[in-house]
Amino acid sequence: MVIALIASLAGWAMLALLERLLPRTARRNWTITALAVLLMSFAPVAAPGMDSATRLTLAAMHVAVAAVLIPAMTRATVRPAFTTVGENA
Repeated sequence: MVIALIASLAGWAMLALLERLLPRTARRNWTITALAVLLMSFAPVAAPGMDSATRLTLAAMHVAVAAVLIPAMTRATVRPAFTTVGENA
């Protein structure tokens, strides 16, 4: 659980940085990166020395955390404010 918290805080910091540096593509870039990190998190599942139940539990925990964090953080992004011609700021 502590590792999931640290990873989610790191993801949140990365999203905030992307929103500041690349406001138009921050959501897409963050989502792609989050999915890539999720795929990499399955590497320990393939490691030798674990029984099937442990592998399944570990994979399910990774998917559960990702299923909550990725959509929640993607929806929470700040969209850039665009003004139209004639609109007062």
